[in-house]
Amino acid sequence: PADHRRGAAFWREAKRAVETLRLDIAAVDFLIPDITKSWMEVGAIIVEVNSMPQIGHNDKLLYALKKLVQNDGRIPAVVVVGDNDVAFNQSIVKKIRKRKFNIGISTKHALYKNRQVVSTLSVSNAYQGSLRLVNDPSVDAMIIYVEDPEMLAKGLAIDKFDSLILLNSNKNIQIEDLYIKELSKMAHRIVIEKNIQIENMFLNKFEKEILILRKDEIEDCVLQIFTSSK
Repeated sequence: PADHRRGAAFWREAKRAVETLRLDIAAVDFLIPDITKSWMEVGAIIVEVNSMPQIGHNDKLLYALKKLVQNDGRIPAVVVVGDNDVAFNQSIVKKIRKRKFNIGISTKHALYKNRQVVSTLSVSNAYQGSLRLVNDPSVDAMIIYVEDPEMLAKGLAIDKFDSLILLNSNKNIQIEDLYIKELSKMAHRIVIEKNIQIENMFLNKFEKEILILRKDEIEDCVLQIFTSSK
C-alpha cells in the first residue's frame, strides 16, 4: 500500500507540472531508482516536461484533439437584438445554478461575466465585445447584444451562433432591417418574443427554424442551449 501511495503521489505531481505549464498535451520524463520496476512501486523524479512530444501517427493526434476540443472548439452563443435586458440576463444566470459556469455578456457599454462587470473599455461594437469573450478561456457561453445597427459596423468575432433572439425591449429596432436578415443567416434558428408583431410574409424570408415564445420561455430556451454542451 505504501508503494502505491507513493506512485499515486508521483502521478499527481506529474499532472500538476503539466497543468502549471498550461499544456494540453505533454510528455513527462522522469528518473526512477530501478528501471526493472514500475514507478508506481518505487517512485520517480521528474526531470523534464516536453511540450511537443512524439505521440505517433495522425490517428492518435486526431483522437487527442477530439478529446481536448469539443463541439468543434466552439462555445454556445446567442445574439440578442434589443436593448441590454438586465432582468433577462440575471434570470438566465440564476437558472443555470452551476458552479464554475461563466456566461459572458457583451453589451454596448460593458462586458459582464455572469452578474459582474469585467470591462467598460473597447466594447462599443459587437465585434470587440464578442472577440474579448471568445478569447476568454473562462467563458463557457455567450450572450451578444446588438442594440443598434452601428454595433455591427465591424461584424462579429464569430461566424455562426445557436440562436438569433429578437426581444421587444427596443421599440426603435425595425424587424425589416437588413442587418437582422444578415444575422439570421449566421443563426441556427430564430427566436422571437411573442408580443412582437411580425407579418407572416416576413417570417417566410428567414428560411430557418422560427420559435415565437414568451420571454420566460426564451430564457429556458437559452438555458437549454447553454447547458446541453456541458
